[in-house]
Amino acid sequence: MAEPGIFFFMNSGVGDATPHEEGSGENGDWAAITTGSAGHTLVFTGDAVLDGDVTGTRDTVIIPAAGSIEVDKTFIDNGATMEQVPLAGTNQGGQSGGDNQYVFCIYFDGETASAPYLEAWDDSGHDSTALQVLGAGTPANSMVKGIVTTGGAPGSADWVGHADQVNMAGSANRLDLNVGSVIGSAGGNCYFNICTRVPSTATPFSSTPVVSARFTYT
Repeated sequence: MAEPGIFFFMNSGVGDATPHEEGSGENGDWAAITTGSAGHTLVFTGDAVLDGDVTGTRDTVIIPAAGSIEVDKTFIDNGATMEQVPLAGTNQGGQSGGDNQYVFCIYFDGETASAPYLEAWDDSGHDSTALQVLGAGTPANSMVKGIVTTGGAPGSADWVGHADQVNMAGSANRLDLNVGSVIGSAGGNCYFNICTRVPSTATPFSSTPVVSARFTYT
């Protein structure tokens, strides 16, 4: 069993009806996300940022006086422009988030020996979750909310709090991308959605955690 290649994609459109065609290439509204230390950046930012804005554009989100607030928009910063992911997040954000299935895709071009997971860590060392945004060492308090949609849409426009939703932090709180199953020899797509919610208890911060796919192969 050779190491499978994995390829990340974002749905840049506002329609949730079309899955990514299995394969390593872009198709339809599905745009490739370059990974690795020199790759693209997943960005949660305020409402003032617009699709196509210059790389590095960010907008501050105000910490709420009570409860929590979903960070308005989600982008991929590709090093040249800000590319919006309109379907990301829930209906509590500032875009077209909600009960969507085809938001982010990871394509595996071969089989795995374990179920694949998506994890959030402080940095590429993948050994700590001390950042405030990841719960400051308490994974259950992570502000990064994820849900796997490989088997279907969440079933709720506000899916934070859904039984399958995870507060992402390290290997303790991670997304099971294929419902506990390995990826077969033919490969396949896995889908997920993600957002960030800032609670009233937060203090001002700017963080750059990493999101990684983890799996084994032989």
